[in-house]
Amino acid sequence: MTTAASRRYLARVVAAQRTAAAQLVRAIPQARVGRRFQIVLDGLTVSLPVTKLPALARLSFVRKIYPSVTYHLLTDTSPGVIGADELHAVTGARGDGIKIGIVDDGVDNTNPFLAPDGLSYPPGFPRGGKRWTSSKVIVARAFPGPNSGRPGRLAVDRRASFHATHVAGIAAGDAGTCSPGGRDHPPTCGLSGVAPRAYIGNYRVFNVPTPIGHIANTPEIAAAFEFAVRDGMDVINFSATRSLSPPSRTRTCSRRSSPCARPARPRICSGSRLRAPAAVASRVGSPSLRASSLTSARSRASRV
Repeated sequence: MTTAASRRYLARVVAAQRTAAAQLVRAIPQARVGRRFQIVLDGLTVSLPVTKLPALARLSFVRKIYPSVTYHLLTDTSPGVIGADELHAVTGARGDGIKIGIVDDGVDNTNPFLAPDGLSYPPGFPRGGKRWTSSKVIVARAFPGPNSGRPGRLAVDRRASFHATHVAGIAAGDAGTCSPGGRDHPPTCGLSGVAPRAYIGNYRVFNVPTPIGHIANTPEIAAAFEFAVRDGMDVINFSATRSLSPPSRTRTCSRRSSPCARPARPRICSGSRLRAPAAVASRVGSPSLRASSLTSARSRASRV
């Protein structure tokens, strides 16, 4: 997002979304616009009564409407699946200079497996909440979901942020790290992540507490992807799966806009059993290669 062409493109998208939001509120006064996306997709999240969905669909700027769904954490394995050992043996690659975004429940920058020894911040970093960053974990951002409260605004909640740290260790844990062991595993030395010299970006979305653990919803996940691309992440990891519960009643709707001069194309690593949010997965890499598209979303109340 650093070229003049990209900035002009984003300015056009922002202006078009402003016009679309005004048209939406005129047509459906009960509608409330939430998050806005311009990079991984061109869309808005909209809250409105369920009975108004047909009216939303008829608006001229709406290309498609997606439900907001709930995700929970799942996958914690990868190296064997992707052939990491074979790659190391053939190339000797260690991830130098690569930035890996972890969209998850918060990466603990004080974990010894993510020690910043021998690294320095790349130009333009750190970003986000600097108290949760280091020269290894160079970004720390939180995307609080509904009812996540004050803890949801933390990029790391050390009472609840575990899975992301585990995933970050798989991706970029420091080579030669020793684990002191625990109740279910012995002390182990010689540990290493797949790309031990890579940087980590922390994008916390799993912050809504439930009896089965912390969950995340489509709007916050999409917003995290937006920021990860803005921050220049080369890889984005999302290790989660959709809940089996019904979709929430927030909708994400897609708008029509002009093509991007140089669309961002990060590599997306999804460790989930199901696809990433349809609105994100279908448009990652180019929010609008067609002439016309916005995106709107549903919530669990009687409003969308």
